[in-house]
Amino acid sequence: MPHRDDNAVANACIEILTREDPRCDGEWLREQGIAHFGMEEFQRHVKEMILGGESI
Repeated sequence: MPHRDDNAVANACIEILTREDPRCDGEWLREQGIAHFGMEEFQRHVKEMILGGESI
């Protein structure tokens, strides 16, 4: 989505707010994270986010 296109930004916000965007689905996000990073790296990223960037 072009961030400088007001209509595209507005449409994306509407999709997110109405949950029509798959990125609003926690299960889908988890599956994508594991597919992209692998389970071990996904877990490390989640721990890092929870701990606020502290070393693991």
